[in-house]
Amino acid sequence: MAGVGVIRLAPLAGETTLSFVNRLAVRYEVTVTGLLSAVAGPGVRGVWGKSCLIGEVFLAPAVRRRLASLCQIPESHLAWALPSWEEGSDAKADGDQPNARFASGSTVPAVMLGCRLCTAARTDAPCSARLYSDLRSRICVRHQCWSLDSLALDRVTLVEGQVGLAGVPEVIRAHQRLLPLLRRRGSCENAFAVAQAVVASWWDARWRDEVLWPARLGRVCADLPEGEVAVLARDGVTYPEAVAVTTVLSDRLWRQRVLEDTRGQMPHTLTEVPRLLTELARCLGRPWLVEQLASSSAGALFAWVRACVRRERGAVPEEDVWAVPVAHRPRGLAAQVRELRRRHVGSAPVGGSPSRAEQAYQVGLAHAVPTRRVTGISPRHRDGGPGPAVPPPPPARPRLCARWSR
Repeated sequence: MAGVGVIRLAPLAGETTLSFVNRLAVRYEVTVTGLLSAVAGPGVRGVWGKSCLIGEVFLAPAVRRRLASLCQIPESHLAWALPSWEEGSDAKADGDQPNARFASGSTVPAVMLGCRLCTAARTDAPCSARLYSDLRSRICVRHQCWSLDSLALDRVTLVEGQVGLAGVPEVIRAHQRLLPLLRRRGSCENAFAVAQAVVASWWDARWRDEVLWPARLGRVCADLPEGEVAVLARDGVTYPEAVAVTTVLSDRLWRQRVLEDTRGQMPHTLTEVPRLLTELARCLGRPWLVEQLASSSAGALFAWVRACVRRERGAVPEEDVWAVPVAHRPRGLAAQVRELRRRHVGSAPVGGSPSRAEQAYQVGLAHAVPTRRVTGISPRHRDGGPGPAVPPPPPARPRLCARWSR
């Protein structure tokens, strides 16, 4: 750190403070802990594990001033570019608290990897930057890529990357249609969250008549494990449909039509809002969707219709119309990736080899299988439950699934 004050490094808009500090530390050829110890004094706890990269660091005012001097950027510009630069500083980094406090990724908003080419062009260095997830910057139109949310499976396993959209121009066009809506309609971003939950449930349903998504999935380009592309690319593949549903839900005219169809009464199924289903089927190019959804009495779309009726009655505030119930929120991608990896490595923990206890259990289980066949007595799991000595045959999978896998 002999050249303190020599290197000038500007932050990226929406970047996490920890990402900026990490890039600055790389330029000075020191660790994050070493850099913060130099500007914050002793007592900075070490940070380790890849999962810490998607966390955050909160700095005391004095530390922020020294860091601004170190990177030769005005502190006002750092506060503008870094959303958490001043967030919670009085409560989290002053008084008896340490001058620099780390927060894990599970306690801060979602983080995504910024477009690599844009980052390299703006920093003049081949490095990575992590930004707070934002709908507007999720897609880089110039370089035609979709940034995935960074997923920490454990302390040593971090899943992040980008999905190439050159083969799916409809995703780019959908994003260009959404941006003006975000500027004009105040509820559009909340409506997108509802729409994303709706199309995610359709994705999980894997209907036999759905042919557009499997074909689109085959056209995306991603530097990801082959079996995980279908999971991690879900939001990108379904993005055009999510934008189309957002356009309908955020239109007050369609909310009024929902109230007219239901006559202000709580619907029992989506059959009672035929005009909404017809419009969704038309704008999505899926005429079979009307019949598919008509009998539905659950899901994010049905919950939204009922919330519109309750709002008209004055029973709930406006924000409740756009609140997706926990039961209908999209399943977390990290949980799905963990499940996929467990299927491939058996009971080995993600990112590591089986423990000695696990190995001993597997050896005992292998010896117990012949015993089960001779005596009919099933081995017991090490926690006391029945063990999977003779696993049941896998359930029959619908023929459509082959088109959904990569």
